[in-house]
Amino acid sequence: VRFIVRPEKLALRRDIPAGEVTLPVTITNRIYQGVTTTWLVRDERNVDYTICEQNDDPLEGSGPAPIGTRVNMCWEPEHSVLLEGEPVVAAD
Repeated sequence: VRFIVRPEKLALRRDIPAGEVTLPVTITNRIYQGVTTTWLVRDERNVDYTICEQNDDPLEGSGPAPIGTRVNMCWEPEHSVLLEGEPVVAAD
């Protein structure tokens, strides 16, 4: 199964919220952009993700996390968009 989630629909949480899809990730970079912060994270399979977060309440009130911190990337299931077709695998 392949799916996508828009970066602004993803959130970083220290705890695992009930009812949301969760993937453990490590923060690899944080880019402050005024009203938003772009988080770059990597999962255990070395897949990179981008999360766009409004700066009104970073990490749900727990404040920004340093690079290297393990957190949970979360999203609501209805924000998942299923993709059709076979996945394209890049050659190494």
